[in-house]
Amino acid sequence: MDSQEIYAKLKEKFGEVKRATGGQLRIPCPTCSAEHAKKCKRYIYPNSFYTKCWICGESLTLADLLGDDVQYDRAVGLGPEPEHPQSRVAPCRGFIPINQLPGDHPAIRFLTKDHLHDLDRYWEKYRVCYIPLQMGDDVIFDKGEGIPPTKVRTGDCILFPVVFNQEVVGWQLRFVPGTFWGDKSKMKYFHVFQKGRYLFNFDEAVQHDHVVVMEGIKKALKIPNAVATLGKNITDDQANLLFRWPKITLMLDGDDKTQSLAEPLRDKLETIAKNIPTRMFGIAPEDRRVVNVGLKKYGFPSPDEMTTEQVNAVLQDAWK
Repeated sequence: MDSQEIYAKLKEKFGEVKRATGGQLRIPCPTCSAEHAKKCKRYIYPNSFYTKCWICGESLTLADLLGDDVQYDRAVGLGPEPEHPQSRVAPCRGFIPINQLPGDHPAIRFLTKDHLHDLDRYWEKYRVCYIPLQMGDDVIFDKGEGIPPTKVRTGDCILFPVVFNQEVVGWQLRFVPGTFWGDKSKMKYFHVFQKGRYLFNFDEAVQHDHVVVMEGIKKALKIPNAVATLGKNITDDQANLLFRWPKITLMLDGDDKTQSLAEPLRDKLETIAKNIPTRMFGIAPEDRRVVNVGLKKYGFPSPDEMTTEQVNAVLQDAWK
């Protein structure tokens, strides 16, 4: 089956197929909610039969999408998504450490609004910094031979490096409201690394015997044993990392929609965790526990609205 036949079959089954950079195709994701499926965030990668959704993170092959009768050349092989060449390189010509900005700077106001005040720690431990407009670079997306590349200009944003096993594996930008580019950009968050393979703050959290799973980096900055999945879903790669802890707490947003995903996810993680042999991570199956915290019960819509003290108090209550 050649690329045109694949395009036609996808069009027939999903009704909409969009062309993306590097010869990739985008379709409505069949494992997303109806609302998110409309965003066409499931990508099919060229020269492989790997697909990925940047919202739900569910792993599917092309055969999963089109049926097992899909015939393709095995010599092409199943390959992982290619890494963007700027994944591990800071997209800027310079930056300002977050603890060197004036107190009335929009980036500082943005952080303190969500009860994030320990600026020295954010810089010294995580290298969180600010990219001024004049120091931003273009992030370039190659669309293939003969097609002009698209570019995303960075600037007026907070840069959160993502470190895994003491190596920088990516970064996430948060465009800051109240700045020129932050108000002009339609994006809130931006990244190009393969976020589903990692957990933000893994290196520090793994030193504890209890991990707290949150959605976003800002939320995970509040306590040292929190990790961020960078989305509401947990990929298989991220789940495998979580099983290094005997105690896992899911602390996702408290809205009904998110909690409808969180409870089945908790059940799935605990079922898998109870069947992991002790020899793999040195944790006896009977010692493994997974708890989901419904923040609505505690009067919080999200960890963003909580102080560090409130996060710890809720965790203590949930594990009584």
